[in-house]
Amino acid sequence: MRFYTTVIIALMLGFFSVGWGDGLQSVKAQEPARPPGEFEAARGENYIVYAMRKTELQDFLLGASGKHHREDYTVYVIVDGSSLFTPEGLLDLSKLEWDELASEVRKLRKDERSVAVFHVLAGGPGDHKALTWLFEGFARSRCRFNHFYWRVSSHRGAFWERIEQSQADVSSEGAGEEAGIGNDLVKVFPVQTFLSRFHSDNANCVVRILPQLVAQERVGLHGVIRASMLKFVPTVDVSSKKRLLVLGNYHTDASETIDWLRTEGFGRLADKLGYDEVTDQFAEYSFLLKKAEE
Repeated sequence: MRFYTTVIIALMLGFFSVGWGDGLQSVKAQEPARPPGEFEAARGENYIVYAMRKTELQDFLLGASGKHHREDYTVYVIVDGSSLFTPEGLLDLSKLEWDELASEVRKLRKDERSVAVFHVLAGGPGDHKALTWLFEGFARSRCRFNHFYWRVSSHRGAFWERIEQSQADVSSEGAGEEAGIGNDLVKVFPVQTFLSRFHSDNANCVVRILPQLVAQERVGLHGVIRASMLKFVPTVDVSSKKRLLVLGNYHTDASETIDWLRTEGFGRLADKLGYDEVTDQFAEYSFLLKKAEE
């Protein structure tokens, strides 16, 4: 038993250490001569690498961290997780070009505070959670990143079709700042980057409702929140008005209001604001939040 354990550990150490001496001293020289911001840095058969500069909107879509500043985030990798498994659900490491991927990711490391994000799109059979452990070792040992995050999410349809759909309508002149405007009730953001489109179901504009929605005597969106949306959404410059995404939290007692919004209220709001549709990403809580998330 000890023999087999030693062999497995040796194999994994060999996997993580391949190429250790081929790039550490040349990382700085390999950095792309481009202005800071978002751009597609590389792609392989089943992955894409994006240089990133995290925006205010992405604090809501990707999550904010108290440990790192937005400028620390430098690279975002999206991998077609389903392509790494056999039809029987067994992980096949040969399905990913690890050396090429590590080389491209290292080019986007600026300093010891740089943060990398690895996002696995899961689909089909296979333990995709096992990939998270694999990418942790890969990020640290092969890509030289001390700080990294991983995400796993399910997806429908072809991998590259989803990528190309999110790349559409993104300005070739460079990503915007995606700064929000609003008040203490809502914050409204233009969607100007690939990563924000990818994580917002290709929305053109995002509205964050700051207070937690709770039960009220009359089902519907609170008047002052609706008024704030009608005030600020039209002031945001967007390339088109195909989709408006609403983000927020609600208490379980407000479920009836959420159902009404999804069946009727958002349709009315779309007509009022001139959008083709309004969708939502609401999180349900069984308790009252002490403070609205900002």
